[in-house]
Amino acid sequence: TGRNNIIQGSVAGESLVTVYSNSADTGPVVDAATFTWDRNTYYVATTVNMFTWRTATTFAGWKTASGQDANSIFSQQTFVNEGSGDYHLQASATAISAGTSLGGSPYNVDKDGHVRPQGAGWDAGAYEYTAATLLGFSAQPGNTQASALITPAVTVTAYISVGVPDTSYSGNITVAYGATAIENAPD
Repeated sequence: TGRNNIIQGSVAGESLVTVYSNSADTGPVVDAATFTWDRNTYYVATTVNMFTWRTATTFAGWKTASGQDANSIFSQQTFVNEGSGDYHLQASATAISAGTSLGGSPYNVDKDGHVRPQGAGWDAGAYEYTAATLLGFSAQPGNTQASALITPAVTVTAYISVGVPDTSYSGNITVAYGATAIENAPD
């Protein structure tokens, strides 16, 4: 079974998926009639030769010829920083809630230890999307007067998840000393 995967390629014309349907083919043997693929996301710069299975070479052709991936999508995913290997989903990723339940442990916990799902449904990929709701900041001295310059400056970081900063976040932060509320007003 191949479910909830994100498969992306960066080389135009390169096959993302090659399925061998019987032992007459070279390479690994996969019986497409019993191997279930669904709820995956795929993307490559060109759809030509994206899949190699019998006569199918496109995503639509693969879905029609094989009967697989009925609920899968062809869409480029937006990761926090793919170039540095950070495959956490950004808020705009179509993989969010595109997956399906794979049952209990160990599948109901993502690579960061977050319980699935976090939103309306399971996300495709190794990381469940969690909104940037964690704000961390510190300021010294603690007795700064209203409207006074704080030295050293306040540092505020929004996090996607514990230890994973959200570098795409922008907004205004209002800190009121002596109050219990902190205002976060994104742009």
